[in-house]
Amino acid sequence: MLRLLTLSALGALIALSFPGYGQSDTLPGLVRNSYGTDHYALSAAISFDQHGDRAKAKSIYNWVTHNIKYDVTFLQKFPKPIEDKGMQALKTGRAVCEGYSELFVMLCRDAGLQAIAIEGYSKDFLFNNGDRFYMPRHEWAAVKIDGKWELVDATWGAGSLYQHRSWLRKSVDKVFHIHKVRPRSLRFRYLYDPQYFAQDPELFRLRHLPSDPIWQLTDTLMPLSVFEAGATAITTFNGISKLKQTGATLDSIAAMTKQEKIYDFADRAYAFNNRYPVILAIKDMYHAVGVVKQVAADSGVSNVDTMLKVATNDLKRSLERIKDQRKMLPEQYNNLKRSNRAKSTDAKQQVRTVVADDKRLIGVSSRYIQVAESRKKKALGTSNDVTADRKAVAAANLAGVEASGGLKKEGARELEELRDSIRVRNLHAETDSRIAAAKNLKAKLLILSSTSLLDSLMKSIVGEDSILRNEAMERMGMHDSYDDEVQKWNTVFKDQKYKGTDTLMKYYLLAYDSILLAYDDLFAARQLVIGSYDKNIAAYQQYKKWNAGYSGINEDFLITREHYLAACDSYVADLATYTEYLDGNIGLFNMLKKISERQIKIVGYMEKAEKSRADIETGSIARKKAFDLKENDKLKANVQKALKELKKASKYKRKDD
Repeated sequence: MLRLLTLSALGALIALSFPGYGQSDTLPGLVRNSYGTDHYALSAAISFDQHGDRAKAKSIYNWVTHNIKYDVTFLQKFPKPIEDKGMQALKTGRAVCEGYSELFVMLCRDAGLQAIAIEGYSKDFLFNNGDRFYMPRHEWAAVKIDGKWELVDATWGAGSLYQHRSWLRKSVDKVFHIHKVRPRSLRFRYLYDPQYFAQDPELFRLRHLPSDPIWQLTDTLMPLSVFEAGATAITTFNGISKLKQTGATLDSIAAMTKQEKIYDFADRAYAFNNRYPVILAIKDMYHAVGVVKQVAADSGVSNVDTMLKVATNDLKRSLERIKDQRKMLPEQYNNLKRSNRAKSTDAKQQVRTVVADDKRLIGVSSRYIQVAESRKKKALGTSNDVTADRKAVAAANLAGVEASGGLKKEGARELEELRDSIRVRNLHAETDSRIAAAKNLKAKLLILSSTSLLDSLMKSIVGEDSILRNEAMERMGMHDSYDDEVQKWNTVFKDQKYKGTDTLMKYYLLAYDSILLAYDDLFAARQLVIGSYDKNIAAYQQYKKWNAGYSGINEDFLITREHYLAACDSYVADLATYTEYLDGNIGLFNMLKKISERQIKIVGYMEKAEKSRADIETGSIARKKAFDLKENDKLKANVQKALKELKKASKYKRKDD
């Protein structure tokens, strides 16, 4: 078949740059090829001591995925087409998807297994949900194992393409270390992935869909439009279908030659996707060429005129269909270009939104840190002052207070007023002490109630940060804003950040501000208590100066002093709890700043990754378009050549007559 599929694995392999599978179950892949192009001997060596269809097929899959490199240079040079791509892959150790599939099929058949190469549509990094498929660009295989047909993609199982000396890989290895981004040349990396051997057909069609729909291997054939809609639509459709991996039709198709397969499935492929008229053009051309060869080889053929006329019509129709396919190319690639621009715009908008929100959060955190540090400094100063005053009062007594010259007689108005003021202040101090105790309880309860809110906030922040990192990793793996892999994390991130973290942060700051106000009220109450007792201590000293003969004054003074000292202790304890709370929140706000700064850095890497992806996608679109135009021209030239041969055959026929 003409090379309509060869560029597919570029996107397919890039899209699978981080499959997450290790080197396992791959021992048969270590068989050395000391047999050259003797594929029979190689197949026997690979499948030696492998019992059963599955073991044989798996050993061949492992060998191909470990020994055939993806031919990256093919993507740029478009070399001369090779008829037997399986043998070429065996000879050179390099291939694109057709070489992988045909080599796998050849080795399976050598091992006594039925197998067939299948062309189809695959979701590479260019594909976005809702994009339309035109021509199939990928090829994989089916192998019959224990009576059931199984699907195998050795290309995707072999490894991935990466940007040589890519900053992406270095930044991941160095935990987001800053590195300048420049698009590099693509290279292939072996990265064995066992999931593409005998994968469940319904899971397989999340990323693959055959152009001949019967190779979906299900009883209900999924329309191309469902495949184009994306994973959610496919999964929903899978709920109404069942596997159908056996049948005489499948067996008979697997036994056909390439040309026979074209005759058999061309009409089905076009009915399945009417944006693929070139498959009918190839069928018409094959038929016409066959007629020409038949007429040229057998002079005794009857109805030659009719046959040549049919062949001529076939070739003319083939040219029209080739022309129809070419007309679709501008639409196809303009849509890809528009999508590429839209994805870049979407990514930039997301980056701007995250950066703006994080900068806002950094500003809020900085202000709260500044206020908290100022309050902490003030609280520590107050604590030192209260402690110093307490020390001074603890050492105070009335022994050193001497009567002044203005002694008052018992019952004097000044003494009565002094005693009344002491009594009133004691009452106020007792009341204020109870108020302070209530305010202290309120502050502690507010802190306690905010603990669960803080716990939820911390979990949300850590989760949000982790989700953003996952999205960044997907973007570094060449996924974009329209891909399920990115949308999954992006949707969760937005929900977590803007509905979760931001909401929790709003409520936590309200609670935090309420706690600070509660402590302000508490400290005001503590100051009132200490102020009342402090004034009474001074009043007792004045009382002794005026009436040194009052015998109970020392006892009253000591009681007041103890109350004062206890009030100071309570105040200092509250200040300690307060500064500890401020310390914790200074740490919290600093952590918020660091996380926000890290998120800005992460989305910066995402922005660079998006720029790299867009550049690669732009180049890939241009290469694919050039390839399609070239292949279209080649096919047109082949048909025109066939028309010339047909004219020659008609000319010779007339001479013979």
